[in-house]
Amino acid sequence: FPSHDICSYVNRKDIELKTPISFDIKKMIANLSQSKVRLADVGFVMDFDMQMLPDTMQLKLQIVAPKHNVKSVLALIPPAYENVLDGMNLSGNIAFVANLKGVIAENVLPHFILKMNVDDANFAYTGLPLVLQKINGDVLVDLDLNDEKQWFVELPSFEARTQLSKFSGRMRIADLMGDMLINTQFRTDFNLADAKPFIPNDMNVSALRYRDWE
Repeated sequence: FPSHDICSYVNRKDIELKTPISFDIKKMIANLSQSKVRLADVGFVMDFDMQMLPDTMQLKLQIVAPKHNVKSVLALIPPAYENVLDGMNLSGNIAFVANLKGVIAENVLPHFILKMNVDDANFAYTGLPLVLQKINGDVLVDLDLNDEKQWFVELPSFEARTQLSKFSGRMRIADLMGDMLINTQFRTDFNLADAKPFIPNDMNVSALRYRDWE
């Protein structure tokens, strides 16, 4: 537990919580300040404020997680969703700050913002001949839970490389639940030999290279 319908989100994971707790009965305010939480191998600091009002609930939650190994974070994914990672091989480090703030009422939901930093990561996918190495960058996920049309993901900066090529740039993806509008700028030192697995065998591209393309 906790669970919803038939999906268990935390199942047989060690949980450790150290926190001061305050509760104002008159104002119906609960507070957990600088709570230290460890879920399996992932540790983070949590601040939580909640006030119960007639027909509504004011909520403010922040989770700050220092640098962790990507595999430790992925190990927390519920079994029902593990197939999303089928064929992927991920490694590296990740740190993040997550905020959930706003009102919960009959037709109102809070605003969720996730800021994440990826450090020295590698990505490989079964059937994809290229392996992305030395992935570094920042990710911003902004979800107004009242309006899906305003959802977006932004990479203010990122860099990665393959065995022969280098990439850097920035990206913004809007309308996540619709047409997915993508705006990107990037610079690359791209050796076309990396494209060899995708082109006819009789074409020699080993000596060709594009540099600084935007």
